[in-house]
Amino acid sequence: MRAGRGRNGMAAPPAAPGGIAGMIVIDSRCTACGNCIITCPPRALLPAANKPRLIPERCTGCGACIEVCPTDAISEARAEPAGALGTVTDPTGTP
Repeated sequence: MRAGRGRNGMAAPPAAPGGIAGMIVIDSRCTACGNCIITCPPRALLPAANKPRLIPERCTGCGACIEVCPTDAISEARAEPAGALGTVTDPTGTP
């Protein structure tokens, strides 16, 4: 996959205010290997104590971090529908 491209090869969407369009969730399977940090084209992931820290404003949703995660700890977050604008939840539905 080329930098700045989504998993489907299309250009990554621009980040929305607050980065909601490109938000990701890093769950407990993260081993802090750093692959995602090295791979992230917009540098939206920074090293932190237990797992990378996301800078939402920088995330474009390109999916590069998801592709390189050896433990599948990274997934796309989903925004809640009507009435919860801007609310992001992880894949298990936890806000």
